[in-house]
Amino acid sequence: MCATAYPGVGVERAGQAWRVVVPQSYHVGHEAHFAQVAAQFLRYVGKRRAARRGRCPDMIAKYRDDHARARDGRATIRAVPS
Repeated sequence: MCATAYPGVGVERAGQAWRVVVPQSYHVGHEAHFAQVAAQFLRYVGKRRAARRGRCPDMIAKYRDDHARARDGRATIRAVPS
């Protein structure tokens, strides 16, 4: 699968371990990679497609609720599980 989607990417044996081989053409640097990720995200948003369609309505509802609370001064701090 990887070799078809990403030509040149592969694995090779390195002693007792495996080494992932990534061609230099995929090494684009941080800024260029960020631009690629941002463009992909904007396409995703523009097409309004959810990665996990089942969770999309829940995420939208949560955002709207959080936004309304912040707007009305009722924002709360939520603990994030580690």
